[in-house]
Amino acid sequence: MLGNDSSQPTGFQAPAYFKADKSGERQEYIRANLYSDGNGRLGIKPFDNQSSGVVASLSYAQGLAIIPPYTSVAHSDILQFIPFSELLG
Repeated sequence: MLGNDSSQPTGFQAPAYFKADKSGERQEYIRANLYSDGNGRLGIKPFDNQSSGVVASLSYAQGLAIIPPYTSVAHSDILQFIPFSELLG
C-alpha cells in the first residue's frame, strides 16, 4: 500500500532447547517461549502440543520458532525466533 512503512519481521537467532525429527517439505512455525539456561543465555522451548486444535497455547507463547524444510533439530541448534511483539507492534 502506498505510504506503508511496514517491513517483514526478522526476529533473531537463538539455540533450540529441544530436539525434533526431520521436518517435511514445508517450513514449520512452532509456538514457543524463550527460557534462560541459567547462564543468562536465552533458548527456545516449544509447546509440547503443536496441533492446530490447541490454539490456546498462542496466548501463552512468546513467539514462533522457524524450522526450515527437511531439517532435524538437535539440542543447541540455532533457529530463527520471531517474537509476537514484532508481529503486532
